[in-house]
Amino acid sequence: MLFFSAIPISLVGSADNSNWIFIPMLFVSVIMVLWFVLAPIIATSIFRNTAYKKLAKSGFKIEKIYKNYTYSLLIDISGGNVAIIYSFNPANPYIFSAKRIQKIWIHEDERQSNQYIGTVGVRFMVDNEQEMFDTYNQRIKKKKIYLPPNHPNIIAARQSAHNIACELDQAWRNSSDQGQIR
Repeated sequence: MLFFSAIPISLVGSADNSNWIFIPMLFVSVIMVLWFVLAPIIATSIFRNTAYKKLAKSGFKIEKIYKNYTYSLLIDISGGNVAIIYSFNPANPYIFSAKRIQKIWIHEDERQSNQYIGTVGVRFMVDNEQEMFDTYNQRIKKKKIYLPPNHPNIIAARQSAHNIACELDQAWRNSSDQGQIR
């Protein structure tokens, strides 16, 4: 459809009576682009909010929410539970007890010549599987502007990763059992 909206008037018909054809074609092209760009964003937002309500009904107290491009990390510090809502399946949250977390560490990746070209984030092991939550990821940015290690964005990413690690550790301490997936 986008291709057809670029056809000149002389190819479609005579210029005196067929100028009207471009208005519907342009309208359909714009609607199609908006649908494919905005519909996934709106649908993910609706499903994520539905998952938040589902968690609240199940007794999960959402105290901290962290979002990145891959998933949302929700922490119930007082109850000792953690939930992960993946962006590719936001309707089904993955809920587990924080006692199942075996290891937590802050990860900094690929520093070359005093510039970050990789990621900064927190990593944690749940049942021998590594979960990665990046607070700064240079790889997905469109502009490849590499920042020095003392740049405010890198410092903020380190601080955010430290906060997430501390809150996961606090939830682990408050968790009472090994827990099962709900």
